[in-house]
Amino acid sequence: MFFSLVLFSVSTAALTAFICYRDYSEALLDNYREARADVLYQVSEKTNQIYKSASLVSNSYYYADELDTIIEANEEYAEANRQSFNSSMKSLDMDYRNMLANYYFDYYVVLHCMNDYNYISKNRYLDTYNFSFLYDMGYYDKIADAEGRVCICGPYKDILDEKTEASVLIFGRLVYGSYRKERGYFLVCVPENVISDEYSQVSENSYIYLVNSENRIVSTNRKELLGSNYGHVFGDNRAETISDDGTEYLVSSYYNPVLGLTIVEHYPYQRILSAVSYVNFHVMVLCVLVIGAGIVLALLYAKIFSRQIQRLGDKVMLLDGDNLDIDFQCSGWQEIHQISNALEEMQARIRRLVDEIKEKERKKRKAEMDFLQMQINPHFIYNTVFCAKCLVDIGKSEDASHMLVDFIEYLRWMFKTVGEKITVGEMLRHLEQYISIMKYRYTDSFDVVYQIEEEARKAEMIHMLIQPIVENAILHGIEPCGHSCQLLIAVRHEGEYLLLSVKDDGVGMDDGQLKVFREHLADMGRHQGMNNVLNRLGAAYGEKYKIEIHSGPGEGTEVILMIPFSIPGAPDRHVDMLPG
Repeated sequence: MFFSLVLFSVSTAALTAFICYRDYSEALLDNYREARADVLYQVSEKTNQIYKSASLVSNSYYYADELDTIIEANEEYAEANRQSFNSSMKSLDMDYRNMLANYYFDYYVVLHCMNDYNYISKNRYLDTYNFSFLYDMGYYDKIADAEGRVCICGPYKDILDEKTEASVLIFGRLVYGSYRKERGYFLVCVPENVISDEYSQVSENSYIYLVNSENRIVSTNRKELLGSNYGHVFGDNRAETISDDGTEYLVSSYYNPVLGLTIVEHYPYQRILSAVSYVNFHVMVLCVLVIGAGIVLALLYAKIFSRQIQRLGDKVMLLDGDNLDIDFQCSGWQEIHQISNALEEMQARIRRLVDEIKEKERKKRKAEMDFLQMQINPHFIYNTVFCAKCLVDIGKSEDASHMLVDFIEYLRWMFKTVGEKITVGEMLRHLEQYISIMKYRYTDSFDVVYQIEEEARKAEMIHMLIQPIVENAILHGIEPCGHSCQLLIAVRHEGEYLLLSVKDDGVGMDDGQLKVFREHLADMGRHQGMNNVLNRLGAAYGEKYKIEIHSGPGEGTEVILMIPFSIPGAPDRHVDMLPG
């Protein structure tokens, strides 16, 4: 898992660096082109300044009276006054150079006239200079097309003598005489390095080319390409990048409409992107470090978070019906507090639901017990009233009166405590009233013996639990016997149970009869009184009770009930078994 996270972080960092590199590179190149276009514009303006200076020199000569005299002279006069003309031209040259002292730039002038007069301001080359090169190079037609305006020609390797040559740009024009008749041409020759020096400071790391309309390189800081055809060397000059000797260059250009020159710059592509690569590397390293730190923090956070979640989970496992007071609050992050608060709320809702269920179950059991108790009452009431009637009929009105007094007291208590729990002591007190009534019905048929443990008198039990068993013992065990019998009622505390025993020494049952009796109880068949007792025990105690029946022919029958032992007001160990 950890290595997967590391691999993911490295991949994410690489992808981030690649995207940053691509986007930033494109943005940087666009911005760089715009910035270099401004630089090239400045180069263009400096070239224009040289052109203006050359034009000023050319115009100064062109409109000088001395030049008019020279070009209008015929061949004989020009030859006779050559030295005088040379002196005049030299004097003009000195005057104009002094005039342009503040705009100094290196140049020399060349004059070629139809009257065979020639002049070059570099006097020492006057006898060796080729004044007809303009025709040889094909520049004459270009100057002629300018119709007296100054135009740029070149580059040209001007051969001054056998040992001296110079790469120059030519700013030339035709010279016209009277009636606009062509008299020759005048050239201002500017060394190419004068122009290249103007952009040398901004091209330390790049190459700059001034390309004319014929696609020839007229100036560059790569002198070996001077005069070459740019398209032949580099291909399409509209390309944004080119490759030269294995090096990629970014191409920027600016067109000078005054001179008809395109100023092109080749800047090493890698040099531009070296800063991007540097930034990209550090961005990738930073991404790896940040993502790595994030992974470490995430693992630490997950470990701490999972530990707290585990503690909450352990507490949830303790949650059950007997334990609904778990403290889920714990220290930690806000998320843990939210979870613990949610668990606290869940526990409170469970507690409310359990209380509601218990209350509903209590009401349900109370309703069932009330219904079962009402099934007992009509039967007992009918028999008692019928017995009182019989006593009156046979003249035992006093016995009938005592019987009815006990009966009324018994009914008052019975209806007052319907559905409530009573103590063993209360049960015994009113059981004596019930047995007193039964003795009126079965005179001298039985005696009652009580064996009551003192601790058991305070124990709690449901209402009308013993009375049906006692009635069943009298009717089915004692009455058929034909002689006086004994009824033993015992109550004692045994472990977690309260034991209640009703035993008679009547006719009893053999094994077959006892088996049938037990089957009837299991099938809820006959013996309504005993079935009623079992139903009420189930409603009150669920499965937390026991019943045993022992009997033998001539030995009588014993019914033993064992219910959970509890004392009112004491901590109830069987709260889950009892109705509320």
